[in-house]
Amino acid sequence: MSRKFFFIILVTFFKICFCYVEIPSQFRDAKSPMASEFNLDIIQMNFPGLYDDVFAGIEGRIAGGVAADARQFPYQGLMYMVDNKNATFICGGSLITHSFLLTAAHCLYQFEEISVFLGVTNRVSGPAAFSQDITDKSHIIMHNLYNPTGHVNDIGLIYLSTLTAEHFDNKRISLITLPTRNDIDVNLVGMEATVAGFGSTSDTNKASEILRYVTMPIIKNSMCKMTFGTFIKATNLCMSGQGGRSVCSGDSGSPLTVELLPGKIVQVGIVSFGHKHGCTLGHPGVFTRVTSYLDWIEGHVGKMTIEGAINNSPNTTDSNKNSAKCVHSLNIFSILLLIIFKFF
Repeated sequence: MSRKFFFIILVTFFKICFCYVEIPSQFRDAKSPMASEFNLDIIQMNFPGLYDDVFAGIEGRIAGGVAADARQFPYQGLMYMVDNKNATFICGGSLITHSFLLTAAHCLYQFEEISVFLGVTNRVSGPAAFSQDITDKSHIIMHNLYNPTGHVNDIGLIYLSTLTAEHFDNKRISLITLPTRNDIDVNLVGMEATVAGFGSTSDTNKASEILRYVTMPIIKNSMCKMTFGTFIKATNLCMSGQGGRSVCSGDSGSPLTVELLPGKIVQVGIVSFGHKHGCTLGHPGVFTRVTSYLDWIEGHVGKMTIEGAINNSPNTTDSNKNSAKCVHSLNIFSILLLIIFKFF
């Protein structure tokens, strides 16, 4: 056999056996969280996908979206949440530092368990490049003024204590850039914005197996108020839903990005809520405006990073074990390559 043949076999074996994390099967039929406890006339609160089950011809969701390439959205996070009735729900998020995932507060509200996956474009077959079960409640940060009834201050953070530099080596994980204070006054209206997620694929409220994305223009808040009224605040921004292309159930917490300058992709929004009558009827999608919360983000990210470095001793969670196994396996892999090229 040729050296090339042996090399291909070893690379494949190494990738499959050592460096990826399988997504547990119990998460594969996750639903979008529903907010039946809220009785609002216009919007479904507390999780996109918080729409009625009146869907019109939904195709692979994000509504009207396109399948994402393997490394197109390396900052995209996938979250599974389990409530006190043992039901599993799904949200998105974005990796903004080497330790923090940015998401919507309603994705963190009153859940018993949260699991985070990174480097995933197929949530059924996986595999993920990183995973962590969030067991320490202090690592879950919701805005202190979050209002689940009015969906105000719908922003939150998750501290990923086991994410290490090794997880970034395969290029399946990277960070998204946040706006700076110089970007606060930039007029986003009319800009093409992109959002990706694992949102619903049918009127059964079942999440998409693959990551999908949609690009639509940002619209004026005044236009958005024509649909949602006083629910739209200065801390929100809206994306057009024309043509039935919009965010949908299960996309909550996912990042909305724009290209502020050539080659400069920046996250400007977080999926917050949509119209209760569905996501294919042309209604706008509503997002938390990131520039309104830069101080809040910086305050918590800085505080947690410092405290984490001081207080968190190394542990033996599955993610840490997987990272260590990757590094150890890389050494074995290198030795095997040397043997092959010497004797074959």
